[in-house]
Amino acid sequence: MTISDFLKLPEFSDLRLLAGANGLIGELTNVTVVDTPDGTNWLTGGEFVITTAYMLHEESDLLQFLHTLNDKKASGLGIKENRYITDIPETARTLADQLGLPLVSIPEAYPFVDIINPVLTQIISQQSLLLSQSNMIHKEFLGLAINNGSVPEILKTLSSLTGIACAFLDTHFKQIYFSDEASMLMQQLQDADLDNITSKFLMQYDSYKVANKNESFGILLFEKDHLHISSQNNVQTALEYASIVLILHSQVRIANQQMAEKYKASFLEDLLLSNVKADLEIHNRARLYGWDFTNGGLAAVVD
Repeated sequence: MTISDFLKLPEFSDLRLLAGANGLIGELTNVTVVDTPDGTNWLTGGEFVITTAYMLHEESDLLQFLHTLNDKKASGLGIKENRYITDIPETARTLADQLGLPLVSIPEAYPFVDIINPVLTQIISQQSLLLSQSNMIHKEFLGLAINNGSVPEILKTLSSLTGIACAFLDTHFKQIYFSDEASMLMQQLQDADLDNITSKFLMQYDSYKVANKNESFGILLFEKDHLHISSQNNVQTALEYASIVLILHSQVRIANQQMAEKYKASFLEDLLLSNVKADLEIHNRARLYGWDFTNGGLAAVVD
């Protein structure tokens, strides 16, 4: 929830924004009352602070209070006018604009509880929705991991959750996959040189690195300025789960490749040392690697 969302609630139609409009998109996580000089000590960030200004005796006190709220990363300040402050001084409005800290006038008759309860109800409702969506995302990607979903299937799921097309640059196998074969992203990337991925190239897109602590497996790409990550959505959660499933998929492919190379080397060794006793065994094992020895063949060591 943002301060802008808060001010748009029908219950607060008579609240007035006095200054700090640049901070309207700031996240609002809680509402608290501060009416004592040390009340800001318990702020943790994101609070919309409401006050009667009882402890703000001088104009300089109000200016210092605004600085303190900004340092504590509060999301805004609501002052009950005509209680202890009859008029918000121009210096405070100017400072609020400079800090990008929304300064809101609250009618004197407003009980604090009439502000706190609706906002907390709204916040809890949004958090409940985000948790429900997060659980759905978890189930979607868990199903893909269990059923060994393909990379395009993983990307289509990610695209449906973020609402935008995406691509995966597999830097290990030098392949590129798309969530939508008809997307603008595919037209831009289908001829990309995967052996020459530079930071300048990546700057043309929104990107998300697919990696664990020890190894990088690739990069998720989105059209520039289309990927919007915030606490108001589950885009970050979807990216994290997609990355995990892509890493698992890549690790399985790498393990299979290493196993195939191991058995291929073992087969060649058996041929060279004449450890294969039947023609049928030779042909069956050769087919595993796409080799056809129907008309004979040659095994040699080049040192």
